[in-house]
Amino acid sequence: MSKPRSSRPVGVRLLHTVDAYLRKKQRGKGDLSKLIMEALSRTDLRVVPLITIHGRRQPTVAKVTQIVMPNDIRQLIEHWSENRRCSMNELLNSALVGSLLKSRRKRMGNDRGEGRRRPSTP
Repeated sequence: MSKPRSSRPVGVRLLHTVDAYLRKKQRGKGDLSKLIMEALSRTDLRVVPLITIHGRRQPTVAKVTQIVMPNDIRQLIEHWSENRRCSMNELLNSALVGSLLKSRRKRMGNDRGEGRRRPSTP
């Protein structure tokens, strides 16, 4: 049996569009923290492009959202934000935007029939 990861509540400032998208996606599917952790697990924090607004990096201005974050993930975000000289919130939002865009592109591609075989016509 694996030992449960130690976690703690963390206040994060999500971009309004990211917050709205996650809350819409989360409806009826569980915890917002879980969606955020899944998105972070699909993202390489070392290289994810940092969010720019009008060509410039901007601080995240949004109300605080409380999530439960495993301590090891928080330490990873803290480590890479220091190395990349950005705030933890900036890196977190950048990772979420990158992950959400990837999953949205995959879903949209499949909805249009890309990647699926079409029956040949005689």
